[in-house]
Amino acid sequence: MEQRISCERTDSEWDCEAHSTKTPLELSHSSNIAAVTLNMEEPLVIVTRIKSAVVLTSLLLVSACSTQGRFVVPEGSTLYLGNRPQPVQVQSDGRVSVHAFGWDAMGVPPNKGIPYRLEKDGKTLQEGKLRTVLRVPSLFLPPIFGILTVPTGLNPNITYNLVTGKQE
Repeated sequence: MEQRISCERTDSEWDCEAHSTKTPLELSHSSNIAAVTLNMEEPLVIVTRIKSAVVLTSLLLVSACSTQGRFVVPEGSTLYLGNRPQPVQVQSDGRVSVHAFGWDAMGVPPNKGIPYRLEKDGKTLQEGKLRTVLRVPSLFLPPIFGILTVPTGLNPNITYNLVTGKQE
């Protein structure tokens, strides 16, 4: 919807009125009358596009910063990933969601991979390395962020069975 504002000069003041109109943008003036038609939809379209871009960028960054895997762990044990001090939360279906890992975790066990540690009652039950995967979303981050930060993740296509030791 476009808005037309008409102003008329009376003595030393301007008297203005707003009218809805479908005419294109126009500007006219004389010594006593000024009229301007404003397109009120265009600023809303720009704001909507900016909001959409911010939401899309936020979703990309959030998805690029986390990784998920499925685990089978011994009952009552606590799982630590990537030499991080906090244990991960293993859901009832075995799913684990954590922040992704850097280049140092890229590779195939036993020499490379994401380090893990299983503890029970404060004692270490098992330590080792987990198979990794290059995370595709990290490729779409700006190059400096994708290279320096989080290119490695858990493989979502396998189950990390830490009871039997199989990663299939």
